[in-house]
Amino acid sequence: MKSYLARPPENVRIEQVNALFKQSPFLFLGLLSAILIIVFYFWDSSISHRGLLFWLFANLSLLGLRVIMIRRFHRIKPKKTAVKWGYLFSFSAMLSGMLWGSFPVFLLDTGDLSGVFLFTTILTGTVAGSLVPMSVFIPAHQMYTIFSLVPLIYVSLNDGQPVLTSIGIILIIYLGVMLVFSLISNANVRESIQLRFENLDLLEEFRHQKQLADRANLDKSRFLAATSHDLRQPLHALDLYLGALKGLLTTDEQRELLNRAISSSHSLGELLNALLDISRLDAQQVDINRTTFALHELLSDLVSEFQPLAHNRGLRIRLQDCAFFVKSDPVLLARIIRNFLSNAVKYSDTGEIVIFCEPEAESVRINVSDQGRGISLAEQENIFSEFYQLENPERDRSKGLGLGLASVRRMADLLDHPVEVQSEPGKGSCFSVRIPVSEYIDQHSDGVDMPVSASVEGMFIICVDDEKEVRDALRALLRGWDCEVLMADSEQGVLDELAASDYPQPDAIISDYRLRDNRSGIEVIAAINRFFDTQIPAIIMTGDTGPEIRQQAQTVKARLMFKPVSPENLLTALASMNRG
Repeated sequence: MKSYLARPPENVRIEQVNALFKQSPFLFLGLLSAILIIVFYFWDSSISHRGLLFWLFANLSLLGLRVIMIRRFHRIKPKKTAVKWGYLFSFSAMLSGMLWGSFPVFLLDTGDLSGVFLFTTILTGTVAGSLVPMSVFIPAHQMYTIFSLVPLIYVSLNDGQPVLTSIGIILIIYLGVMLVFSLISNANVRESIQLRFENLDLLEEFRHQKQLADRANLDKSRFLAATSHDLRQPLHALDLYLGALKGLLTTDEQRELLNRAISSSHSLGELLNALLDISRLDAQQVDINRTTFALHELLSDLVSEFQPLAHNRGLRIRLQDCAFFVKSDPVLLARIIRNFLSNAVKYSDTGEIVIFCEPEAESVRINVSDQGRGISLAEQENIFSEFYQLENPERDRSKGLGLGLASVRRMADLLDHPVEVQSEPGKGSCFSVRIPVSEYIDQHSDGVDMPVSASVEGMFIICVDDEKEVRDALRALLRGWDCEVLMADSEQGVLDELAASDYPQPDAIISDYRLRDNRSGIEVIAAINRFFDTQIPAIIMTGDTGPEIRQQAQTVKARLMFKPVSPENLLTALASMNRG
């Protein structure tokens, strides 16, 4: 139940005063019209012109002062003193009511019943008209209502004429009704304002909590991205040591143990890479390089990549014609389709996997359909969550990590490529992604390097890393490939060594990104290039995933390799440099 007389909170009262001053100009126009009608009608009556003019001048003067008051209020926009301004307005409303109340006491001829009826009608009209704009601040409306009606009621009841007595009684009832309506209207306005403030508070709290959640998620992702160097570094060294150890083992038992160690290291690397990929996607630290390219060529390469694996499982991959040019990031799009194909091969026992395209208005839908086990409708949304896997309650690493489709959803959102899944248990699944088509070919698109022979024998390579275990592992690995190696732990160290001995120009440079003394591998490569006065092929090994590193690497035309770097990938990268 509403409390009509309860004192509202201070912020609600301030808002009530603001509404009062905002709505008053329309009320003043009505009052001005009523005043002019009264003067015009009674000008030819028995009322003296001097009295009418004085009443008119007093009302116009008061209206002028009230207009000045409103203009000043809107100019200074008071906060702390707003309620005082409300009471000032109420005082002016009381004065206005007194001027209207003075008319029947000093000027109105009660013998002129038509004049009495006209004045009563206009006055009650102004009281009713002021109900909505002035009842927002209850003292203002009640002051005007009481001081304008009570004198007319007094005159009507004391005149003695039955008609005027009836008018007086009706006005008493009218006064009571207006005062009650004023309280009800004020309570409704007050409740509306309070609800608005509560909604604003809830909205602000929601925004605050959302900001906290977003900040926490972003901080988590930035933390993972920033600490990825420290996380990857020991794993990177382990992979290099295992690669160097491969050529030193002599028995099958030793090789079997090494293969198991390599498999465990690769599994750990896959988990770390997947987690850091998701953190980079969440932190929006992934560069998007949109270009126009032939979709069929990208899909053909992916089919060739997965065909041997599918053949081993007794499956067939068929690519239908997808002769479209599309606008997207080919690397990220390939990762999305690659995940679809990987799941199709993993969860299919028989049949074929079909890749087909469906043109739409200004886009094309790429579908990867299989005849595998299918996914129930209840599970179709869950599969895009982190670490969620079907048919793997025991968390068998060989069945994957449950992060692939989580990354797919993030990459698709980043590219604005909607991803959908349609599936029926026992009949198979169809994963699709929709991408925009392009009507032209980008003549400046980067081509894809063809596979190269992994031959690095005789290469002279400068390696810079401030961690001894990484230098030792890298030295053992490169010498195992019959490479000549110059190792250093800093920019100054490598420059001092080059200046002290007559070294030939290196075939390649391998440097860690973060080095001691706040130096970077980019600066080391630039310094070595200046020393030999030429551009030397270079590799930056880093665990950092920030987008700025890619931009910095481009300044020295260095290739980025993210830790942990497998010996095979390093061998391929060096061989491509040797070939060049």
